[in-house]
Amino acid sequence: ITQITSVEMRVAANERDYKRVFYLAEAAVMEAMQRLENADPQDLKTNTTTLEWLHDTDTDLENKDNMKNTDSVSAQSSFDQDTYFAVTARGITGGSSLSMTTSSRLYSFDAYGYSEKQRGRAHIVGGYKRRF
Repeated sequence: ITQITSVEMRVAANERDYKRVFYLAEAAVMEAMQRLENADPQDLKTNTTTLEWLHDTDTDLENKDNMKNTDSVSAQSSFDQDTYFAVTARGITGGSSLSMTTSSRLYSFDAYGYSEKQRGRAHIVGGYKRRF
């Protein structure tokens, strides 16, 4: 019984650690999306942006080492010191400029969140669209 209890406690601790980094990475994605929502539309165009965490589609944010490079690629999340976010601009969404009623266009973005702790790490990608 003692051995089974010990194993169950380790399983529970692993699950807790995984959930913690998963939800921190998810919070980083949500923070990135909120910053996209609050940003000036002129700042969301990669050729005129002043946002260090917004990139064109050539940036490799699937690589965890790139996500942790806060000097040039990502920004540290306000939720945790080991959690980062970054965004790639995908450009104008196909077919969105065909609307006859509006002069704005629908832009697509991918928001990345990354969290790493001693016993786990998570990397999450979420899609975001904004019309401007």
